[in-house]
Formats: sequence, C-alpha cells, structure tokens
Amino acid sequence: MTAEHLDWVPKRGVVSIVGDYTFPLGTDKFLTQSRKRAFNRIIGTIGYCDPSILYGMPSEGVNLCVLAAISQIDSVKTIYVNPCPGFFNYITEDSKELLRHLVSEGQTITMHEKPQGLTKGTSMLKESLEYLANTSDAVFLVYDSNNTTKRFEEVQKLLSMYDDKVILVDYATQS
Repeated sequence: MTAEHLDWVPKRGVVSIVGDYTFPLGTDKFLTQSRKRAFNRIIGTIGYCDPSILYGMPSEGVNLCVLAAISQIDSVKTIYVNPCPGFFNYITEDSKELLRHLVSEGQTITMHEKPQGLTKGTSMLKESLEYLANTSDAVFLVYDSNNTTKRFEEVQKLLSMYDDKVILVDYATQS
C-alpha cells in the first residue's frame, strides 16, 4: 500500500482496526524477522494517518500486538470495542493478561451486556463492525494474504457495505 492510497483519510481523524488471528510467531530467525516486518507495515500504515482516536476490537494475534503499541502513543486515544462479555474467552492466558492491562488503561465500549450464544455471535460481530465503520473515517482490515482465515473472510463480508472506508492492510511477508 502506498501513501496516495491513504491520502483520503483525514489527518488526526478517527480510525478503527480489525484483524485476523494469524500473525508471524515463533523464535527462529526468519519468523522473528517476518513478525518485525509485518508489525512495521501495520504500524507504519496507521502512523501515516496520524489518528487522534483509534477504535480496536482486540483479538488473538495482530490486534493485541498492534493495540499494545498504539496504546503507548500519547497523541492517540484508544477505545476498545467488545461485542459482549465473554467474547475474548478463547484467547490464551498471556493474551488475556495483555488485554486486561490494555483495557485498564483505556476506554472500553461493550456492545451487549449479556452473551447471546453462538447463534447470535455473527450478529453481535456484525453490530460491532458496523459501529466501528460508522464512527470511523477509515477501517483498517489487517490480514495475511498468504494465510487468509475464515474469520478474515467473515469480517470482510460483514464490512463489504463499507468498502469506501475499508483499507486492506496485507502484512504478508516473503521468505
């Protein structure tokens, strides 16, 4: 993605970030370098827009990593969107600890006060994504084109009515 693709996003505007669950992990040299390149691509794209407010729906993987970094930037107010209590129960204990820390330092919006079961899960996700799109100038949808997931495809489909606001940020890395 080049800068001219981002020129329509207002500087100091409001942006959201949504991502898939994949992110380069591991300790060997290639995976560590891949993770750094992917992270820099995402942070660089968001940094270019210099948002004043960033909404994020934390998830295992890219979003927690990126939200943790952005939460350290004093000029960006970070607001976390939670579809319902229990939505993040699936993440690892390490990620839960990071999420607890992030939420304790930022603002959180919970869309529904009670979990509504698996059958309502897509509906709650859709409502949360619509909220992000309606309150933001742009929505960054981060993913790995070498490893797309069902969640990415579901989120992309749910955001399709907001294509004019969605910016795909591919963090795929080459070996």
